[in-house]
Amino acid sequence: MRLKRHSSYLRWSIGISCSLLGCVTAMIPSCSKPSPATLNNARPPAPSKLMRRMDDIQFELPRDWTTENAAGGLLALAPTIEAGWQANVFLEFRRDLKTRSLEVALKDYISGLRDSRVQFRESRRSFLESAAGLRYAVVEYTCQNEGTSLTQREIIVSLSAQKRLFILASSSSAMWEKYQPIFEALADSLEVAM
Repeated sequence: MRLKRHSSYLRWSIGISCSLLGCVTAMIPSCSKPSPATLNNARPPAPSKLMRRMDDIQFELPRDWTTENAAGGLLALAPTIEAGWQANVFLEFRRDLKTRSLEVALKDYISGLRDSRVQFRESRRSFLESAAGLRYAVVEYTCQNEGTSLTQREIIVSLSAQKRLFILASSSSAMWEKYQPIFEALADSLEVAM
């Protein structure tokens, strides 16, 4: 009789232990598998960049940058002012009445920058292509604006014989290393929207 009671008690103890163990393992994420409902409700992280559009051109900017129409173009602004300047990008379409090659257009444009920028110093000039195949010219330079040392990156994109997209990307020189990759990614993401 004692053996019967003991075996009943033993079966009852094992049953309770297994039930408790099942509850404990269900509470430990690494011990249990997520349910299909949990998997279906999981959201991927929001992308840190967002495609923006200006007329028939698309480009990528960080999600926290704001955009507004300004002076016939589109102005994109970084969320904060750093080192006395709010990093920004200004995009605008212009007509080229002379039908020049991209190389000549860049050379002429740089001549104008020398005359219009205070303490203009060119640091880089190149011709590149976006991932989508848009060819563009780049000039990077430093200058002064009301006592703030700036580094700027200007891009000229030929869209047709006379239509060009001009992009001015600007940050304080002290913050250039932070913003240069953003400006380069924008240029690389340029594409004609379908």
